[in-house]
Amino acid sequence: MNKISNQNTKNFRVFKLENDDMNGYELKIWRRGFGWCQEIAAEQLNVTTRTYQNYEKSESVPYIVILATQALSLKMRYNEMQNKPKKEILRILKITLEK
Repeated sequence: MNKISNQNTKNFRVFKLENDDMNGYELKIWRRGFGWCQEIAAEQLNVTTRTYQNYEKSESVPYIVILATQALSLKMRYNEMQNKPKKEILRILKITLEK
């Protein structure tokens, strides 16, 4: 089971799973999973293309980017699931969140 660390950041708390890290190669795999070019991924993450390219080259991606990739993944899953039965939606979400 993953450990959760509690970090105070200004006026809000960030709960980070211990094994919730991502490197640049994993970010590239995430992007390619959607069939996106670097420019589209940068736009979706609201960063410049150059910044996104640097993320893909790095050994560690900022945690806020990890959260954004997870949110975008859930959003894309939601779009896929709109016409599916509730039971199927819950199964897909469970699989997605366990990754």
